[in-house]
Amino acid sequence: MSEPPAKRRRTQFSVAEKKEIVAYQSEHPKATQLEIASYFSKEWGKQVGRSTVSDILRVKAKWTNASKDGDTTVRQRTGKHENIEQALFLWFSDVRSKNAYVNDQMLVEKAKFFGDELKVDDFQYSRGWLQKFKKRHNIASHVAHGEADSADPTVVSQGRQQLQEDLAAYDPNNIYNMDETGLFYRLLPNSTLATGPVSGTKKQKDRITVALCSNATGTDKLVPLVIGKFQRPRCFGKTFNPSVYVEYTFNRKAWMTGAIFQDWLSKFNRRMRVARRQVILLVDNATSHSTEGLRLTNVIVKFLPPNTTAHIQPMDAGIIRNFKGHYRKLLVKYFLQCIEDEEDQKVSMKLAITYVKEAWASVKQSTIVNCWKHVKILPPTQEAAADSDTDDTDDLPLAELQRLLQRMPPGAERMAASDYVSIDSPVETGEALSDQSILDLVSGAGRGDEVVADADIDADDDEPDPIVTRINARKGLAQAVAYCEQNPALASHLDDLWKAMRAIESLSGSGVQKTMMDFFSR
Repeated sequence: MSEPPAKRRRTQFSVAEKKEIVAYQSEHPKATQLEIASYFSKEWGKQVGRSTVSDILRVKAKWTNASKDGDTTVRQRTGKHENIEQALFLWFSDVRSKNAYVNDQMLVEKAKFFGDELKVDDFQYSRGWLQKFKKRHNIASHVAHGEADSADPTVVSQGRQQLQEDLAAYDPNNIYNMDETGLFYRLLPNSTLATGPVSGTKKQKDRITVALCSNATGTDKLVPLVIGKFQRPRCFGKTFNPSVYVEYTFNRKAWMTGAIFQDWLSKFNRRMRVARRQVILLVDNATSHSTEGLRLTNVIVKFLPPNTTAHIQPMDAGIIRNFKGHYRKLLVKYFLQCIEDEEDQKVSMKLAITYVKEAWASVKQSTIVNCWKHVKILPPTQEAAADSDTDDTDDLPLAELQRLLQRMPPGAERMAASDYVSIDSPVETGEALSDQSILDLVSGAGRGDEVVADADIDADDDEPDPIVTRINARKGLAQAVAYCEQNPALASHLDDLWKAMRAIESLSGSGVQKTMMDFFSR
């Protein structure tokens, strides 16, 4: 009687090995699964089956995001009641983002609260469960101590090391960071600069949220996302299209919300899909950065460890500050021009949007590269590939801004450029999660939690500009041409002015009166 065939030995693969397979397939997209299996069988000296490669690649996003902790276990386990853990981690991330004190007992008590609210009565909140929960979510024991206003150096170091490992499989062109910031878009450097009536400090501190995103090489700066309080501020009138300059949206508090972030992220994913690019996006762990329910095909979202973004997020390392330096510089130039022309200093949302676009365009590629280098999250090979020769992180706009501030009228209280740039840095850009909103999110009831503004039109005193006709636009350009002709230093702009003139002239004879916005939207 022949012996039964030997039972095939089950081969286990670590998380790190699975990440290698995913990275190899990303670098060699034309390689077949059989070729990948053969390559790693020789590389590791153990059998790697084609079906194993197929199983790993089918859920490659899972392994790309997984922690490379050296574990040899094949499975990434979840808790018995995943909703409780999701709610608890959302709560933990929210309170740690505010540098609040958290210890093990607080985690257990909060887990019991969420369990009661979710009507779970067959769960033991044991010490063993807590340790597994912390391991699953990479929560170190040092969260129970430390100063509230400073990040633990160990957490920062571990965060950098983990990011270097996670980003090793990506080209620097395909590594992105996105973050938002509050912006007092019409704030004067001080009240004494005004020559005409100003509607009080509250009006000056009107806030918008601006979200900026760029890749590690600074070669791809996405169009800024601006979040205002109104669908169509009065200054937009009937013809102004903000999408000429930025991506504009709104809610009652001008905050980033889960719905706005997911809409932005979906558009970003579509853009990458059309370009046939696989990219990774780094974002902080703000509660508004929810990806729950999203199916992303070309973008992997990687959340930065809580309470570390000031140390390892490139946007926080000087990119946003550089952007604000350029924005404030444009504002001060405008204020000084108003003084010279004896006009009221009115900064409308429309003007602010144009300045946001111009300020973001003024942030140099070298500045972005240097900020990525500063946070030390790129592996050495990627950092060398994204290298830049200059180091101008934010000195240039601050120095120029300080010179502009020195031109303020005699007797005016001069604000330092650095203070003016950072004055709105502490402004919140999103709402803290309540217990109920956390429960809504994990139970699927929170998808409609964003509040939409009651009014479509801003009821402020920013009147819309008069409609510019084709004839008036042509006359204005003719005057600009004449002015540049009389000033040789501006002669380099003549070609662009004449090009715009010819484009406007080509609109004649269409039978419809065109406006300047019709021209720009072409």
